Amino acid sequence: MILGVTYTVFSGLELLKPSIQNIRPFAQHIVVVWSPISSTGEAAVNYIKPLLDDLVKSKLVDELVEFNPAITNIPVKMQDNCRMKREVGRLLCLKAGCTHHLIRDCDEFFDADQFASMLDIFPTVDCTLSMIREYIHYPTKRLKNLSELHVPIVQNIKGKLHRYNIFKVTVDMGRTVSDVNSFRILKPDELVMHHFTFVRYSEEEMKRKYQGHGHCHKIGTLNQFITWTNRFEKDDFEFVRDQFGIWKYWDGEFKQWIA
Repeated sequence: MILGVTYTVFSGLELLKPSIQNIRPFAQHIVVVWSPISSTGEAAVNYIKPLLDDLVKSKLVDELVEFNPAITNIPVKMQDNCRMKREVGRLLCLKAGCTHHLIRDCDEFFDADQFASMLDIFPTVDCTLSMIREYIHYPTKRLKNLSELHVPIVQNIKGKLHRYNIFKVTVDMGRTVSDVNSFRILKPDELVMHHFTFVRYSEEEMKRKYQGHGHCHKIGTLNQFITWTNRFEKDDFEFVRDQFGIWKYWDGEFKQWIA
């Protein structure tokens, strides 16, 4: 298996480097498809390009591609923009000789031991899917229950991004591909995605997440989205260690970009 990874980037830069460091040992080619504006026309932070250039310089990223989305405030068309960005990355990974493809957002991580244990499993099917463990407010504050949403993980790179669901579970269709003849839904003790869904460096960055994501706009206005992210009760979460070094990155290297 030759694994290519695509990141689509507008916001979430405070999590991007730790996320790439998490997957780099397993990836032969990493592409970042980035946008200077969101689908609704808001500008990205002024340090986006210097930060991305630094990731290329440090060899954490192999290719950097700018993508300018069609401006829209219609959620489904915003999601189409995201799908097109991911398709650009898939084609670049295919061109680089990759046989399999993983789509990542800036705020997504895997336990390295779990991922390593699945390396022989990934090539045996066209698509693998995992459940999601979500974090809220802080890198150490985790929801106890797994999300009901399943996310495609490693997929045969020949499948074009295509919105459909053959899996008989709730799935993120922004990552599904065509020509899936076989798949495996991984159990949580095999592999689970750690998704820092509601974790951002600041309130401003959480607003920028809303600007860049069609599924956030489906929830409603910005204020409705912020209220929705705070809907959990005290008993819904637990505190865990900072497994992926996010606090350390925020307290150290990341400060140079926001100074």
